Amino acid sequence: MEQERRIYFLLNQAQHQLKLYIDKIMVEAAGVTGAQVAALLFMEEHDGCQQKELAAGLKLDTSAITGMVERLCRKELLEKRRSLDDRRAFSLHISEHGLLALVQVKPIICSNNQLLEHRFGSDVLDQCADVLQYLANIKAE
Repeated sequence: MEQERRIYFLLNQAQHQLKLYIDKIMVEAAGVTGAQVAALLFMEEHDGCQQKELAAGLKLDTSAITGMVERLCRKELLEKRRSLDDRRAFSLHISEHGLLALVQVKPIICSNNQLLEHRFGSDVLDQCADVLQYLANIKAE
């Protein structure tokens, strides 16, 4: 039981420290947080999606995604447009500024991934990714 609690504690601690680190370097490079980078990366692949699809893709609730979308629109990184299919809905589109922000942060993401691979090796990172993917898909009931 003690080991289980320690793993949970270490995961929480690592998540917190990693968020602080990523936010700092991403804000310095492109003026966006790590969470905003995740949204822009999703939008790069799903341009024109609706807000609910972005929320599902990032595994965030609608209230969290609403605030994030508004902040990204204010920064002119995303654009909201009336949906052509449903006049009540909006589609989201990554802007040229959003694409530029991704150009600025992608080398940082790559560099950090390379540092981890150098430190731990690709086999360990693959195993870690499997564990984290499993944990990310646990559903609260």
